[in-house]
Amino acid sequence: MMCELMPGLVISDVMMNGLSGIDLCSRVKKDSALSHIPFILLTANALPEIKLKGLECGADDYITKPFEKEVLVARVNGLIKSRENLHKYFYNAVP
Repeated sequence: MMCELMPGLVISDVMMNGLSGIDLCSRVKKDSALSHIPFILLTANALPEIKLKGLECGADDYITKPFEKEVLVARVNGLIKSRENLHKYFYNAVP
């Protein structure tokens, strides 16, 4: 579905039925067609080793629940702006 829709950003819970958010993130980041998509993981688990796993799999951010809606919105906006700036830089840098 991601290959078809090419989302600007993915937000996934770590704990899901079947495939975990960490596994999903890992698959996305290993796929050259999708790896550029910013990925945020959400979880109620505050253990440092779980957060480390999430970041090691390639997640761009990791937010522990409960969280303020404004924090999520700010992080989403920051990631999107960062990607847009990279895109502009590389677009202008290539002759």
